[in-house]
Amino acid sequence: MSLTWLAVWVQPWFGIAAAVAAVSFLIATQAPSLLYPLMAVSNVVFTVVLVRAWFPADVAGADELIHEKPRRSQRPSPTSGPSQK
Repeated sequence: MSLTWLAVWVQPWFGIAAAVAAVSFLIATQAPSLLYPLMAVSNVVFTVVLVRAWFPADVAGADELIHEKPRRSQRPSPTSGPSQK
């Protein structure tokens, strides 16, 4: 049910994970021995959808941010501030 709400409110791609979870539940009710493998499949599908939905669209821009040199602080030096008399 939570995946369905994610599909409605956050990203339609989560509908795929919701459908797989629902089908897995229905199969597991008929074949309880498949419960854990079906849970694993459902989690893998959810993870793939999560990466697909929230992976940065601009990968080149993300790489530039990662490899950018850290900037120095923009804090004013003690000698460049207003004079105190």
